[in-house]
Amino acid sequence: MKEKILEYLFEHQQEFTSGEVLRKKFNVSRTAVWKQINALKEEGYQIKSIPNKGYRLQIGEDQLIPYVLEKSLGERIEVFQSIDSTNNYLKKTAQDFPDKMMVLSEEQTKGRGRMGREWYSPKGAGLFFSILLKPKISMQESFIITGIAAAAVSEAIVDTTELPAKIKWPNDIVVNGKKVCGILTEVSGELDGVSYMVVGIGINVNTPGFSEELKGVATSLYLEKGEKVLRKKLFLTIAKKFFHFYGDFTDGKGVQEVHRVLEKNSAILGREVRIIRGQEKKFGKAIAITKEGFLKVRYSSGEEAVLSSGEVSVRGIEGYM
Repeated sequence: MKEKILEYLFEHQQEFTSGEVLRKKFNVSRTAVWKQINALKEEGYQIKSIPNKGYRLQIGEDQLIPYVLEKSLGERIEVFQSIDSTNNYLKKTAQDFPDKMMVLSEEQTKGRGRMGREWYSPKGAGLFFSILLKPKISMQESFIITGIAAAAVSEAIVDTTELPAKIKWPNDIVVNGKKVCGILTEVSGELDGVSYMVVGIGINVNTPGFSEELKGVATSLYLEKGEKVLRKKLFLTIAKKFFHFYGDFTDGKGVQEVHRVLEKNSAILGREVRIIRGQEKKFGKAIAITKEGFLKVRYSSGEEAVLSSGEVSVRGIEGYM
């Protein structure tokens, strides 16, 4: 009933709806209506209540409202005000949800990047979300999913902000040489197939500033553009692009479009790079991205190799890039 009340209030946002109207509409008591309204408020919905007038749903321009997002995407979505990690939540509940389930949070208290690094996730300033996927693919094929996410995010940032969002292979998005987004893909399965995947995406959207430790390598869309960016619009653009790319991949149409974006928006192709594997460092040139999403490099010795993110960290000769 809660969902039905929400839908009714959403469709009648321009007016107040009395508790009596809702009682008759759904054939329940006024007390039951009141309880469901309070439950919606606890979930983050802003519902104005005035005695003798009733209830009115108020949706801000940049609010991340599950019902509104679900109507736009046609996929199941949950939104938390605060959570330890959206990736952790989906990994714990993967068996309960369908393919393409999405979870967002206004804040993460234990957001993570690659190799267990902490991800700065201040409340209300960024986009922190994860996507649960259950494709029928091998572990080898699963690597391209990170590329699909990177392509979707970079293209969406360009489309919504006109900023030059580049992909620092395989899972960072940079603007003007500084990181604005990190992608963390976690896979569960056996060698012969994937059970499920969780793709976590964290974007510094309207973050006003960073610590001394971070400001040399991190930035936000707000800092680069000089004005606030609508998170809801950016999220919907990313999700639509991601599911378009993902649908082509799982339907057997291939990843030609993704591969084109990965090469076009690459921050490192054609550049000299330093390749770090544990304590070992090698220098070479990034020469191609394969259709599987791997990076092909040519070492200074002339030897060529194809690398996966599980093996290396690639950084530019100068600084972060």
